Amino acid sequence: MSKRNRILILQAGAEELRVVCAAPRSDTIVLTDACTFWSRKKDKEDSCLRDPTVIDALLEHVKAARRGGAEILFVLGGSWVTCNMLEMPPLSGKALRQAVHLKLGQQLHFPIEESVVAIRTRDSGTGASGGPVRVQATAAQSGVIDAALDVADRLRLKVRGICAAPDILGAAAAAQATGAGGSRAVLHVDEKGSTLVVLSGRNICVSAEIPVGLADITTALMRPILSGEAVIQLDEEKAARLRQEVGIPDPSEEIASLGVRGDRVLPLLEPFLQKFLKQLTQWLSFAATTTGQTVTRLELVGPGAATRGLAAAFAARTSLKVDASQWLAALGTDRDGSMESQSAALGLAAAAARYHQEAPDLVPVQVRREQRMARIRRAVAMGGPVVAAAVVAFSLSVDRMARQVDGATPACQRQLSQVQTSVSRLSHESQRVHKIQELERAFSEFGAASPHWIAIFKELSLLLPSELQATEYAAESTEAGPVLTIRASVVAGRGGRSFDEVVRQTLLLLQRSAFFKRVELVSANRESSGATPETSGSLSVRLDLHASGLKRGA
Repeated sequence: MSKRNRILILQAGAEELRVVCAAPRSDTIVLTDACTFWSRKKDKEDSCLRDPTVIDALLEHVKAARRGGAEILFVLGGSWVTCNMLEMPPLSGKALRQAVHLKLGQQLHFPIEESVVAIRTRDSGTGASGGPVRVQATAAQSGVIDAALDVADRLRLKVRGICAAPDILGAAAAAQATGAGGSRAVLHVDEKGSTLVVLSGRNICVSAEIPVGLADITTALMRPILSGEAVIQLDEEKAARLRQEVGIPDPSEEIASLGVRGDRVLPLLEPFLQKFLKQLTQWLSFAATTTGQTVTRLELVGPGAATRGLAAAFAARTSLKVDASQWLAALGTDRDGSMESQSAALGLAAAAARYHQEAPDLVPVQVRREQRMARIRRAVAMGGPVVAAAVVAFSLSVDRMARQVDGATPACQRQLSQVQTSVSRLSHESQRVHKIQELERAFSEFGAASPHWIAIFKELSLLLPSELQATEYAAESTEAGPVLTIRASVVAGRGGRSFDEVVRQTLLLLQRSAFFKRVELVSANRESSGATPETSGSLSVRLDLHASGLKRGA
């Protein structure tokens, strides 16, 4: 297996770091050298990528396996990454990114200024006809992205991509969707948490992380089990074995290892089931309000699909049709069957190897730019010796011809002079390319720091009432950020509203817009027409723009 064809996949959660080497093939993903590392940090809200003990163990594993890969791909899960499906105004490019940043800033539970945001436009043709644009937006805390890049640097591997686990599951589920309509949900149940995606056809509608996993079953089985007058108390190791043996048992099932029936164990598991289904139902209800369709089908994938009785327990307590499906685990295979027991857990890694290009990429823009520059430098470095060798060979050929044919000496000397001129011109052009790249970088930085007014004026055209006729726009830069002053004439009565109503409606609409952090009425002067009770006048409004939001759209 060529090293150049392999990808090292790191699936990172709060406590668990799963690593596997993947080699994509036309019909499958070949997986090798899988290993799992557990973080013992007390802060469960932090990523295991920032646990030095886990990262040191990872480096030793990759070094000992002597496999690694040509590139590395991160799949992130946990509370520091969030995936959203948004409906945005019919914008594109920089204006769309600005609007997405402003909207995410109102929804995220961590600061948008300290995050990396990646977006992909879905159903882009909708926006062209004036309707809303569906955008898949993923945000992650900058500290976690920096930790991932540091791991890649220590492993000396090129970053193929950084994706969110819900996005990968959604892309894989969309690829598996049939032509049947309606909404369906796919739930990936893992050891420490679960990932839910809801699809309408092949379109992802909702994706979410649910902080309940199979480890909660183990914890529940460690509670006292009553058997007549005896009390059975299991430690964590025995409870984990029991979970693998019986999962969620049927009430009448005999559990030979304990000597009790399932109805003695089910009361211990009921709180876990109720907690899980409560959060699941809340997300499915939210999806129903988003799509207008009730979710009736639920597919369990991942390790949860291999847990006995879990699908039946969900179906018995809800109105859903629940199936335990193995299509995610079937995406990957190992060469010798040594990892068959891990196939369910590695299904998401195999899906990442195949579908990561369909998900938003959280690799920062400047990192991608540096990678492109590195490729250019490598191409120049590799091409330089070839050009030099060609020049030397040509020079020797010309010199040999000059010795053989005395009459052709002046012509050969001219050719040699032309070669030297070409070499000099090549050096000059190389310097010009370097200067052009510097100018391009300067222009990019200038553009990133400049506000993009298209989105602002589109917003104003949608908000300002028809009775308002703008006569002047004045923009200025202050210490608090960009300020836009609008002066307008008010023609009251055109829409059946008075001067005061027009002024009040204008201020209310501007204050509700996410583009303006402060709206100030500078003046409102009413002028009596004399002929009718209707009045007209002038209006001046000062708008403080979101300076940080405008710059982040670059």
